Amino acid sequence: MGMISACPLDCYDACEVVFEGNFKASENHILSNGKLCANFGRLISAKTLRDENLAEKLEILKSKILSTKPEKILYFGGSGNVGVMNSILQNTFAKLGATIATGSLCDGAGASGIEAGRGAVINPPFSNLLASDLIVVWGRNLSVTSPHIYDKIKDKTFITIDPRKTPIAQKSILHIQIKPKTDYLLALILARFAFMEGLEDVSFLEKYTENWQDFFELSRNFKIKPALEELDLSLDNLGDFLHLVRGKKVAFLVGIGVQKYFEGDDILRCIDGLAAILGLFNKDAGGVWYLSDSKNGFENPFDAKFFKTVPKPSVDFGKFDLVFLNGANVAKSMPNSTKVIDGLKQSFVVNLTTMENETCKYSDVVLPAKTFLAKNDIRLSYATDEIIKMPKIKDEPNAISEFELAKFLDDSVENEEFYLQYFEKRVQKKSIEKFTFIDEVEVEIQKLAKNEFYLITPKTKNGLNSQFVDTNIVYFHPDCGLEDGDEVELGTKIGSAKFNVQTCDKLRTDCAVIYAGTKNVNHLTTSMISKNGDCAIFQELKVKLLGENFEDESEEDFDLYDSF
Repeated sequence: MGMISACPLDCYDACEVVFEGNFKASENHILSNGKLCANFGRLISAKTLRDENLAEKLEILKSKILSTKPEKILYFGGSGNVGVMNSILQNTFAKLGATIATGSLCDGAGASGIEAGRGAVINPPFSNLLASDLIVVWGRNLSVTSPHIYDKIKDKTFITIDPRKTPIAQKSILHIQIKPKTDYLLALILARFAFMEGLEDVSFLEKYTENWQDFFELSRNFKIKPALEELDLSLDNLGDFLHLVRGKKVAFLVGIGVQKYFEGDDILRCIDGLAAILGLFNKDAGGVWYLSDSKNGFENPFDAKFFKTVPKPSVDFGKFDLVFLNGANVAKSMPNSTKVIDGLKQSFVVNLTTMENETCKYSDVVLPAKTFLAKNDIRLSYATDEIIKMPKIKDEPNAISEFELAKFLDDSVENEEFYLQYFEKRVQKKSIEKFTFIDEVEVEIQKLAKNEFYLITPKTKNGLNSQFVDTNIVYFHPDCGLEDGDEVELGTKIGSAKFNVQTCDKLRTDCAVIYAGTKNVNHLTTSMISKNGDCAIFQELKVKLLGENFEDESEEDFDLYDSF
């Protein structure tokens, strides 16, 4: 038997792997099940950094820290490696008194909404998903972004709610192709009809909630006909949904796309509210899954106090004299690329990374980070309760791990085992003690002007947050009048960029799809943060077709973006 480890990538699946000279998937693991995905294949075949001048660069970093006021030092952590030891450097810089970038580029708005209702973002046991007989895939491209999870449930019945006709939508018994950002309204209208048809779980509502009547009254505030027009749906769509969920063990798998908006927390609270009305919580089957906090339920050994913080999406790097990046390709992954790059150019940037990336161009010092193969770590999962140890498999000279760098900067750091033992046993409740419904909601859905489209920025099949594929494609429905290969310029109040068109009849005609990590997409997105959760809102701004082939409109046409 070879050495057991785990994939360190930031995805739901969290596969267990076996190393026997080369890698193979664990045959007995609940998710891997003998199969490795393409993302892991790219990870282990990627060219990683080494530097014979590492010792010299480490001294430059230490000298720069000593000569810089603590509050003018910024620590920014990414999610290229989600092993638990990644957090030790944030702890180290917090102890130094540095400013810590907090919040999220990913799931923070939705998590904030779920926490407001349930108290914490805790997913049900994975066995609940396996025991479900109907799965509602809500804004999550399940078969593409979670292939191992999908393989375990592929024979079940699916409903998909998504503006795109994704692969999972194409095999679903029902696809509700709603307008972007109207998810909250769909949840409220479905809840209203659920009440009307007697589908509410009275026993759950009376035992675990106090204000479910307020949610019912909230749902009644939205008139049926205008709501259907806003959703671009028919009564049949709603009736089909309610007919299919009646009497079933239902699971909601909710993606992060539904909350990439200013009011993302309210949107998730409405979806969670519908689930609570249907009684999907505290059961042996079904439930609601979202990108959870995998460290929930563990005692935290990294508990240094943060003296000063700044939200990640709105960081102005130029305001700091020293910027330390840990596994964060900010020039590619952050919104408002122009602002980010200008800020990086004004600061002294130290970049700890396993491989060359876009941000290296703007870094004064690049420190080669050890991969998961060359250090001891532990991998936790969003999908299951598994705790997988990731032992050191090989040496990687002329590179450094997060733990080794923390020890270099702070002699008081304990040995690795001291920290790892905190994550060897989880004590976590899976039930909800109290559910609080949202009782008021105000989500702005902006109307489209001529040549405008709602922007959707999903994950691509060929990459995760840390594995961007360098394309420059925008997808439109063929009825938009564009053809494959056309070059178009898209603009928002934030900026503009050129893209190559590819048509796709699986999209709504009012949507433009640009995959996350696409070369120029974040020259269009705002660094404004969500109402709650300090989260990036990549899909908040509409995009406009610009250029000689389209009717250019004056700057006044962008007035509705002035708050950004």
